[in-house]
Amino acid sequence: MTLYQFKTKKCKSSKKCWIISISVSLILATLIIVLCVLLTHKPHTVHFKESKEPFANPERGWHVLQDSENFANGSLDWLLTTWRDENSVHYVPLNQDFKVFGTVLFVQFNLEQFKNSQQIPEQKMNELHRALTKIRENGLKAIFRAAYNFDGTGRPEPDDIQTVLTHQMQIINVLNANKNVIIGVQFGFIGPWGEMHNSVFDGLEGRVSYEQAVLQIGNQYFEHLDQQIKIMVRKPSDAYILVGQSPLQDKDAYTYSRTARIGFHNDALYTNANDYGTFDPDKHDPIIINYVRQQTKYTIATGESSAFDYSNSYILGNYSTYSNALKEAKWQHITSQNLWSFTQDFNGPQNNSDEYLRWDIQSFNNFTCVMGYRWVLQKMQYFYSKGNFQGQFQIINVGISTIISKRPVILIIQSGGISQNIIFDTDPRMWLPNETVVLPFDFNIISELIGKPCQILLQFPDKDSELAGNPLYSVRLANSDILWDELTGNNIIINDIMIK
Repeated sequence: MTLYQFKTKKCKSSKKCWIISISVSLILATLIIVLCVLLTHKPHTVHFKESKEPFANPERGWHVLQDSENFANGSLDWLLTTWRDENSVHYVPLNQDFKVFGTVLFVQFNLEQFKNSQQIPEQKMNELHRALTKIRENGLKAIFRAAYNFDGTGRPEPDDIQTVLTHQMQIINVLNANKNVIIGVQFGFIGPWGEMHNSVFDGLEGRVSYEQAVLQIGNQYFEHLDQQIKIMVRKPSDAYILVGQSPLQDKDAYTYSRTARIGFHNDALYTNANDYGTFDPDKHDPIIINYVRQQTKYTIATGESSAFDYSNSYILGNYSTYSNALKEAKWQHITSQNLWSFTQDFNGPQNNSDEYLRWDIQSFNNFTCVMGYRWVLQKMQYFYSKGNFQGQFQIINVGISTIISKRPVILIIQSGGISQNIIFDTDPRMWLPNETVVLPFDFNIISELIGKPCQILLQFPDKDSELAGNPLYSVRLANSDILWDELTGNNIIINDIMIK
């Protein structure tokens, strides 16, 4: 131990000694105050662990498709009630360690029998409304597509585009009435399955051309479909017809311009060099990649996949390996993908051989985790003094896309039946993949909570007033050390803290 000795000299002037004494006292007092403040305001930092487990979150993940009639008539009630449950068997894969579930359902609206009718009957429209109502009642959301057949027969549409437009307007009215459960509408109407190819609209014998049909149907969507609903086209070339070849810019995201509403549904994911005509000339073209990457950054991209290259003797294609599929899903920002098309092709047997399970369990589960958005709380820093609570949360999106719908981000301090809510000034739709977001807070705790054991919670409820109170529509953080309250939709960040 080192001892410091200071020699003192007698002060010749009593006045000078008094001034020095006062100065030293002030310095010591100031140091004590600063030290107390520093100790009081010493920030606490809590680090959190990322979870690698798949679990359900709204507006993302696998989807299954069924006709609106089956949703409405009760035959799919089993699916509606169990689809988000990872412990239920929705498709029997070869290995039960595959976790198969989701929060999105694909509603097909088949217009084949009304091709020659000026109006879709009221009974059929009520069927669509019932289907969407049941989806809402079960805490799910929907992708929608209307088509004049779902069996693949070419040129299925009415010859007269006006019939299509009349049908479309009837459908739009029902979609608008159920907008809070629709994450996106696929363009539909044109061609078999509504996949915008092999259309009757060829510009011959009084029929409009394909481009004219796309423009007229698209214009009606833009003018009458609720602005919050994104519209997905089949190919980039279809988007060019509607909004030109300049992709959405960051500054225009969520402005409800036409470009800001256009997304994609790639129904030939991971198949071959151009995904069966989805990309022209092919998906290796940097112009195509940049266009789709930028356009889907703030909109929506969905689709279905195949493990086979149908253009090459139905062999298992190189594009459907896990590493390549993940790479392509990232630059297309895939939010939701058809599960049944995936399991039919990827779970074997393939080509009458003994090859099974194109992807292993770890690959499948990881893809399930990262599809769409996935938010991880990395750390929380905070300090408090005399009832003032300051700090910040640091969150990263480890998913491959953003969340579709805007929603509030709420910090809740609660003890017993008393709570205080702070709403952050942030838009989670702007939380991009692999980017970190900092949420600062600085507020005074209400007197009823000071000195009480409190919980610190984060909640991400749906913004719609009808859905906001339903915990099934709240977002769960992907952390292994954060408790999820499934009854309230709260993420319990700190379970016991006393703020003084």
